[in-house]
Amino acid sequence: MHPQAHQITSPVPEVKTFIHDATVSFIIGNYNHSDFVNDLLWQILSYVEIPRGWEVEIIISDTGSRQEELDKIAKFVSKTFELWKQRKIKRVLLVLQDLNPLRIQRPTFHGYSFALNAGVRCADHDIIIYCDSSIIIPKNFIEEMTKIHYAETCFLRAGLFNLTKELTEKIRRNRQKYNFDIINEQFLSQLKPSLGRPAWSVKRSLFNQLGGMDEEMIDYGAVDDDFVNRIIMCGYKNYQSPIYVFHQWHPERRDTNNNRNFSILTKHIQKRQTIVNSGKKPQFEEKVFILCR
Repeated sequence: MHPQAHQITSPVPEVKTFIHDATVSFIIGNYNHSDFVNDLLWQILSYVEIPRGWEVEIIISDTGSRQEELDKIAKFVSKTFELWKQRKIKRVLLVLQDLNPLRIQRPTFHGYSFALNAGVRCADHDIIIYCDSSIIIPKNFIEEMTKIHYAETCFLRAGLFNLTKELTEKIRRNRQKYNFDIINEQFLSQLKPSLGRPAWSVKRSLFNQLGGMDEEMIDYGAVDDDFVNRIIMCGYKNYQSPIYVFHQWHPERRDTNNNRNFSILTKHIQKRQTIVNSGKKPQFEEKVFILCR
């Protein structure tokens, strides 16, 4: 049975009360996709709404990208510096990991769990929103992924539509033409909802209470399944948001550890009766570069 079969998802309750002073750490995961990262940053700059009185910081949590890819991100943020100030974004951080070769021999890719945990350690705000770099988000994304967390402690997943290779290439050839609303209007009828969690949110306090992502799991595959399983076993809700994101096509990584990670997850599910925070120290020390402040 696929581990997600254990993870019952409920529609998120409506929160009618306006939150006046929410604080959000918006974390973008990246591995050699500077074009996607810069595109998502541009979405935040150009049309994504930030409610009045809210404070938002952007954290790009990198898993071992090539230097030229990191340079492209830094250059984009530098060129758009004045726009970040106008949007009143608190800061933009680029978080890297330094590999400790005595602990694990993986010189080029440190993994989603390591990177995300490092990003959260650098976060200042109450709510964590995580996004895969290759998604396209709606204008009300930040508000809709945040407000439930001021009503109850839970995990919230955005809905997902995967764009085909042909649609992704068409959009990227005409990126100035297409925003979320236009893609929704023109292409949604060609797509079907998908599983997966390229965009989700949680209270930072809950993330830390549960010990973050399991760093025993290397690369991608089953990492967030394991995290959600811990949330459910602690009695918290696993919600599905009515909003959705578009995931742009890109070649799949060949060096993932899906089978290994799902084997670990299966053992966790079988043994886990209550949440156990192992208290393991992170295997990597992060380097933080303030790109904009």
